[in-house]
Amino acid sequence: MISSFPDNLPTRKNHMAILRKEAAPAAFTVPALSQLSPEYARLESRDRELRQRLAAVISELDDLRISRAFNPSASRATSLVDDVVPGAPLPNSADRRNDLEQERRDIVAALELLNGRMSTERYAASRKAWLDLAPVHTGLVKSVVIALARALKAHTDLHKFRGAVNDANLSWGETRQLVATQILGDALDDQSAVRMFLKDAITDGFVTAKEVADAQT
Repeated sequence: MISSFPDNLPTRKNHMAILRKEAAPAAFTVPALSQLSPEYARLESRDRELRQRLAAVISELDDLRISRAFNPSASRATSLVDDVVPGAPLPNSADRRNDLEQERRDIVAALELLNGRMSTERYAASRKAWLDLAPVHTGLVKSVVIALARALKAHTDLHKFRGAVNDANLSWGETRQLVATQILGDALDDQSAVRMFLKDAITDGFVTAKEVADAQT
C-alpha cells in the first residue's frame, strides 16, 4: 500500500524554532482585589483583625476549661486565700467565660456580615478587572487551542505513518515507536478530550473553526 504524506512536515530544527517563537510568555498583570477596591481592602483588614481576636478568645476559653477541669475548686480556694468579697467576680470564674463566649458569638456574627460585604465588593471589583483581563484570557486560550490543533494534526499524521509502515509489514528494527496517545487520545476518535476541547473553544467564541482548520494545514 502506498500512502501519501504532507511534504511540508517541519524538520526537528525548524520545529524547535517554531516552538521557541510561539512559546513566548504573554505579558499580563493581575491586580489584587485590595488594589481595585479600597473598601474591599478595608474589609479585608478588618476580617484579619477579627480572626486574630477570635483565635485569642478561643485560646483563652480553652485555657479556662483546662484550668477548671484540673482544679474545679480553685475558685473557692482563691476566695479563702484572697478574702474575695462574696458575690464578686473571681479569677477564671464563670463570669469571664460567659463574657468570652459572648464575644466569640459576636465576632462570628461580625465575620458572617463581613463575608457578605466582601463578596459584594469582590464581585464588583472583579468585573472591573475583567475589562482588562478578558482579552488576555481569550488570547491565552486561543494560543492553547492553536497549539493543540497543530499537535493533533501531527498526531494524526504520525498515526497514518505508523499504519502505513505496519501495513507494508516493515520491521521497525531498533526504531522506537513513540506515540502521544495517552496525551492526545486516539488519533481517529472524534470524541477525544482534545477534540472536545477544540469544539468547546469554537462554541464559546475563543477561536473560529477557520482558525483551527488553518492551524492544521
